[in-house]
Amino acid sequence: MYIDGVDKSWLETDLFSHHFKVKDASHIEKLKRLGIKHVVIDTVKGRDLPKDKGITRDVSAGKDNKESAAAAPAKPAESTIIKPAEPKVDLYTPEEMKRYCETIDSFSQIEKEALIKGSFINFSIFLKKHLNIAMLTEYKNKDIEITDDILSTDGELLIDRNDTHKYTRYIKDLIFSKILDSDVNVKHLKGLLIRENSKLIVRELFDDPRSGETIHKTRGSVEEIVGSIQDNKQITTSLLTINKHDYYTYTHSVNVCVLSIGLAIALEMFNEKEINNIGIGSLLHDIGKSAIPIEILNKPTLLTEKEFSIMKQHVTFGKKILSFHDAMPKDAYHPILEHHERLTGDGYPSSLTGQELHTSGKIAAIVDTYDALTTARPYKDALSSFESLSMIKGQVNNYDSEIVKKFILMLGSIR
Repeated sequence: MYIDGVDKSWLETDLFSHHFKVKDASHIEKLKRLGIKHVVIDTVKGRDLPKDKGITRDVSAGKDNKESAAAAPAKPAESTIIKPAEPKVDLYTPEEMKRYCETIDSFSQIEKEALIKGSFINFSIFLKKHLNIAMLTEYKNKDIEITDDILSTDGELLIDRNDTHKYTRYIKDLIFSKILDSDVNVKHLKGLLIRENSKLIVRELFDDPRSGETIHKTRGSVEEIVGSIQDNKQITTSLLTINKHDYYTYTHSVNVCVLSIGLAIALEMFNEKEINNIGIGSLLHDIGKSAIPIEILNKPTLLTEKEFSIMKQHVTFGKKILSFHDAMPKDAYHPILEHHERLTGDGYPSSLTGQELHTSGKIAAIVDTYDALTTARPYKDALSSFESLSMIKGQVNNYDSEIVKKFILMLGSIR
């Protein structure tokens, strides 16, 4: 059989590729040692399962594919749905939540992989664990060297929002720095720069959503993402934040943008102008959240029914905010207005059905759900890629099945 994907992310295994032919039992043994339990097979490049047998295969069972297929009873697709863990409740006191909501917007989350050992920074770094934020290393007018102690710290790294321009300059300077050696992939670093810069632009737009200058930056950022994917012929991990320990709207927005652009290109249904419009709409799909009260937007526990009804208004708020920008492409509104709509008409804000939805809106709905499911929150753990896709596939009436299939194949090709 030909393996075309596994139930672990590309960063969690030492496999050179997640696409290979199973030639003997040693390949299956290696999958078992890596803790892989489910695989996707390409039936064009390799053997298929018997038509009357089960659709899932557990490689940890100690049997080869043929034996497992014979032993497994047939299962309906719904049986593969993974239920998320029960939300964690009452984890924090009202005082802790209030302090977190009031302070988190003073910081910007940064990626550890953007900090290169032996390089120097001129800004302080803070460490976030759960709702606690503390100084990790303080800048006192003397450059700070990036060491193993900083890089091995358990938790998320934050910087003061006033230092975001220093962080951007640091990454740009790294590309031309002599500190880079053969262990640092410059192309990966350039992708990382595009991603981090895009995050900061979205953050900037949240502060001033009517800024025409920032909207112009948004268009430039999307063009860079499109160009990077087209140059590489696929999405690379440098453009995505994969290990998301907590939810940040600006990080989520960039992920949805990158994945939506990649999916639009994979579908081969759009020209470059249309792809750019999908990217702009996807990057700005949550801009309406800038009008949501901070105590609801940053709340680290489950929202009440009343709070959720307010949160749902971010879609229409987004349209109203962006209507002030004459340069906003008309087609870019589809991902903004339709990313919470469902084919059945059970979504919001307009309860549109399948025939009324634009293809770019269907793309944004799938990608937005996937990235939200694979992101941890203070009250729940992140689901794996496999679990998230199983949930989406299980809701067959809500999402376009052909786009979902293409999305799964695209995720399997990310490197």
